[in-house]
Amino acid sequence: MEFKTPLFRTKDIRDRILKKGKGYGTFIVEKNGREIIYSFAHLEVWNMYFVVVADYNALVRRVESQ
Repeated sequence: MEFKTPLFRTKDIRDRILKKGKGYGTFIVEKNGREIIYSFAHLEVWNMYFVVVADYNALVRRVESQ
């Protein structure tokens, strides 16, 4: 099954999300000088992945300001 979505077209991102035996996880990728955090979980009931993508530094600043 091919993983299709415009946000995750790179093979590296797809491979990390679809890694065999791993239904959930978090990883950080550097893109254009920014750290991007990906958090994902496989939803078996719908056979799909829920993926959240955020700017890591903006997320840390937000958490620290609360």
